[in-house]
Amino acid sequence: MIKIAIIEDEQPICDTYKLLLEQNFPDIEIVGEANTVPSAVSLIKNTMPHIVLMDIELEDGNSFHVLQKVRPINFKVIFLTAYDNFAIKAIKFNALDYILKPVNEFEFNSAIQNAIDSVSLYFDENEQFNNLMDNYMGTQKSGKIVLRTTDSMFIIKICNISHCKSNNSYTTFVMDDKSE
Repeated sequence: MIKIAIIEDEQPICDTYKLLLEQNFPDIEIVGEANTVPSAVSLIKNTMPHIVLMDIELEDGNSFHVLQKVRPINFKVIFLTAYDNFAIKAIKFNALDYILKPVNEFEFNSAIQNAIDSVSLYFDENEQFNNLMDNYMGTQKSGKIVLRTTDSMFIIKICNISHCKSNNSYTTFVMDDKSE
């Protein structure tokens, strides 16, 4: 289940985000909300959310202070703010989206869906890696792995893989018979 944390210092706005999430994304879990820098840091460290919705200006600082204290950032960040002058700084923190208040429901839902899709993609890739390692270590019985190319899928026996070559964001599997 995908976990979302909300960092917002205005309770009515926070309640609106929660309502939109509950109505449009029933399969996510809201792990908590925070309205100060220390409570946001604590929330993120204790719940390890996949997605964090962040207002920039908080009661006692700003969300960039939070992000500096929780590095490395292992979650997707969506900024929801009244300030348009922090967009460049948000990009430097790898923000997935930057939405100006008042938040449009369509834009909010689109940003959340993009975040869910990117988190799900990570889960799929991580699961494939874990399956490969389980097969390699002999903890799974099948001894096979599914490999995808842009237009095909192959079921390969792990024992037939000679080695792998990394090429930027791709991995080439070289088989015992030297085919790739």
